[in-house]
Amino acid sequence: MRKSSLFILGFFLFFLTSLIALVIASNRYDGWAQVRISSFYVPNEAAIAELSNQDWGIPSPQDFAPLPDYLQQSLTWLSEAQAADGG
Repeated sequence: MRKSSLFILGFFLFFLTSLIALVIASNRYDGWAQVRISSFYVPNEAAIAELSNQDWGIPSPQDFAPLPDYLQQSLTWLSEAQAADGG
């Protein structure tokens, strides 16, 4: 056989071996790695209450200093210059 044919055969065998190893690993660990598309996490009432009662450290709008005029003018120009598609 020619060297190129041996190279292609060797590459194919390497690919096939890797594929077989992935299939075996997938089947072996399928019990804990399987994700059912029809299921999703629904938090219970206690988890929702805990999240809503936490202090997230977000300051109120009154705590912020007003923007300088040059920055406000820049933001105004940017909002007017932006196209409908976001460009």
